This record gives sequence, structure tokens and C-alpha cells, in this order.
Amino acid sequence: MPQDGAQEQGINLITNKTLLKWLDAYIDPGEWVIELTGGEPGLYPEIQTLIPELCARGYRGFIKTNGSLPIPKSKNFPLITAWHEGEDFPKYYDQILIIENPKDDWEGKIRYCVEKGIPYHTTIFDQRYEGKGLARPVDSDNKMLGVMHVNSSGKITGCLMKTPAKMGHDLFDLWPAIPFDELPEACPRCKPVNDAEKFLTPDLREKLERDYEAYKKEPEAMKELNRRLMELNTIEASARAVVDRSYSMRRIEKIAALVAVKGQPGWPVAVVWPE
Repeated sequence: MPQDGAQEQGINLITNKTLLKWLDAYIDPGEWVIELTGGEPGLYPEIQTLIPELCARGYRGFIKTNGSLPIPKSKNFPLITAWHEGEDFPKYYDQILIIENPKDDWEGKIRYCVEKGIPYHTTIFDQRYEGKGLARPVDSDNKMLGVMHVNSSGKITGCLMKTPAKMGHDLFDLWPAIPFDELPEACPRCKPVNDAEKFLTPDLREKLERDYEAYKKEPEAMKELNRRLMELNTIEASARAVVDRSYSMRRIEKIAALVAVKGQPGWPVAVVWPE
């Protein structure tokens, strides 16, 4: 266990062994997307072995980098390389990230990428770390439902804009993953999440759309399911089931069929309600 003083100083303490053990314990690769960022991920001493280890476990996501250092190429973790103000075109990239910095010729960078056929995305200029705000509002609502941040000292927070706890809540104690899962209500236009959604591969973006639609439709589907179940569980229905064996059997079959609808492949978006 690293000393708390080292963690408070923000020293880079995470190792592959620590990180992978925590991921194995808490993070389902079918439900989470991993973003590796910094600082500069290329400076992490074990980056060359971390990416293959993540891929072997089925994790997917992307790596935000400045493109100055070699990072293992991977379909599961494409390099999203920021082309920063005053710098030459990055050396290592899969996609280019262009920041709408008013001090930079970011529109010229877009033209360059278009002319060269280089895939790119743009992002809003963020000055919140300087005590200012976003250059403009985020364009659309996020579809991710939860987020969690682990800093380089192993501290876990629900949101990267919040200060990590000084004691506990870290990877080294195998602290449980407790994400901030109220994004749609509390922070529907979170810039880091909005950026992350841009970098998803087409199949992950399609899954995100399906999951978000299910999230939006589930309350309505549950309301209808409960309404139908209540009709079969009124005082009169319960009393009739006691004295009418034939009705009792039909009632049990109907309740079983209703309970089973949540197991349908289309739940809760395309529900086939039993007659």
C-alpha cells in the first residue's frame, strides 16, 4: 500500500498489476468503455504491456495522447491524438482531435485533415481549469449513463471535476467501483463524456444508442407491466382464485407470462405483451 502522502502529492503510483486486479474485480468489459488519458499516456512505463492486457480481457475504449511517443496499435484502443496549438502535425495517431482554440488556426487544421483524408473530431475549448468556462455550450445531451475517474495515484472519483478523497477510495485497497450514475439528470451535457462518445467505434456507438433507448423506455414499460400485474392481484381476483380452481390456474399462467416479458430480447423497447 503506497503512503498516503505520496498519493496526496499526485505521484504516478498505478502499476499494471494494481489496475488490472481492480478492473478484473469490478469492471465488466461489456458495460464499460475505458479512456486512457493524462498528462501523456505514452509516458506510463508499462503502456507497452497494458494495452495488450486490456485487449486480452475484452476491454475497449480509446487513448488520448499528444502523439509524441509510440503507443501499441490496437483496434480496441485507437489513438485519439490532440493537435495542440503551436505544434507540428502529430507523429502517432489514428484520429486527430482538433481543439476549437481561438488562439489557434483550428479551422485551418480541419482543412488540412480534410485535404489529406485524415479522420478527425473537434472539441470545444475548455478553460474551466483556468477558472473560466467553456467557449460555448456542448451541442447535445450525453447518452452514457455513468462515469468514473481513476487518477494516476489510484484515487477513485465519480467525476474528474471533483477532488479525490484524501484517504481510502483507491485501487490499492480494491475499493469498489462506485460510478457517478446520474449523468442524464444531473449533468446531461458533460463535456468529457460528450467527447468520449465522439470517439466510439461504430459498433460501440450503436450499442450506446440501444442502451440509451432502453434506459428511456424502461420506466414506461415497467409502468405497464405493474398495471397488468395489479389487475391480476386485486382483492377480488385473489378471492376468486381461492374458490375457482380453473380461474386460479389461468391466473397463474397469466402472471408467469407477464413476469417473463422482462426476459424478452426486445425489452423494454419492443415488448410483446401476452394476451
